[in-house]
Amino acid sequence: MMTLYDRTNRLLFGLTLRILHESSAAEEILLEAYTRIWRQSGTFDPRSGTLLAWMLGVTRTCAIEWMRSMPPDQQKSEPASPDAGADAGQPPREESNVADVRQQLFRSAVDVAPPDYIRDLLAVRIEREPHPALEPERQPRPVEAEQLELKHTPLPRPTPPPVRPRSSIIPWLLAISCAVAAALFFFLWRQSQKQSEQAIQWERDAANEAQAEAGRLRSASEKEKVRKQEIDVIDAALAGPGANAIFLARRRPELTAAAVMFWDAKKSVWILFGHFAPAPAGREYQLWYVTANGRKSAGLIPVDASGHSLETIEMSPDIPKIMAVEITLEPTGGSEQPTSPAVAAGKSP
Repeated sequence: MMTLYDRTNRLLFGLTLRILHESSAAEEILLEAYTRIWRQSGTFDPRSGTLLAWMLGVTRTCAIEWMRSMPPDQQKSEPASPDAGADAGQPPREESNVADVRQQLFRSAVDVAPPDYIRDLLAVRIEREPHPALEPERQPRPVEAEQLELKHTPLPRPTPPPVRPRSSIIPWLLAISCAVAAALFFFLWRQSQKQSEQAIQWERDAANEAQAEAGRLRSASEKEKVRKQEIDVIDAALAGPGANAIFLARRRPELTAAAVMFWDAKKSVWILFGHFAPAPAGREYQLWYVTANGRKSAGLIPVDASGHSLETIEMSPDIPKIMAVEITLEPTGGSEQPTSPAVAAGKSP
């Protein structure tokens, strides 16, 4: 199943993106589609079409069901498919149609693969939900020729069983029977206890996995919120007619440092957006404005663990005309004047 996922996930993910136009929803539907393919694999009939066509039909059905479950004001129109006359979830019947579907998906879908955690979640589901084995068809037992013949033989006359004298072994047989029954009852009770404990452990494992998955989804959601806020800040800086930007290029090959300064000539707020290599111990990144009178500090640049930085800087209204912008590595706390060569710099337009 994992090999099948690795070979087809880009194609199915492209189909979900084409239908839903939302990355987060497409990831959720992709996981549901492969789970349904795993559970319903016994229903696949090679006489009705290829495996890929069947998988595309299952994926499209999952996406349409998700769209129809949304509120009416959020629903999107269902995209037309090459086999518009077929029911939802039914793939094209002909191999040529399948090739057309694949070509259309490759042309319309972006070249992006689903996140790695989708594969991990699918592997956990498959491990927790084993594939049911198919029961072999029962063949009718042949009827012997002798059983088809009606024998008209007289029934033998029953003979009464001989009367046996009572023996003292009967109490012992009863005692042994009671002991066997007690042992059997204890064995069955112990098996039931083990099954109950195993079921409880499975439920705990499932709850832990669900919590871990929820944590990953919350983390991804927080990252998306932060990215949206950053984009909103940059859009606001570029919305005015006097918007401009300074691109700061790397000046030291051994350090990764690249940034962009956005500002509006009518406003006194500048925005620094960049990516930097981790600063050495005891050092921090500091921003400088280069004017005709020299270099003036604009403050330290906070950088997160991944090297990302987005900083809003209040500009003084009496600052002279800025000729360039530089970034240097300074001792912790900053310096009044640069003490090292610039790691990134850019000229004002």
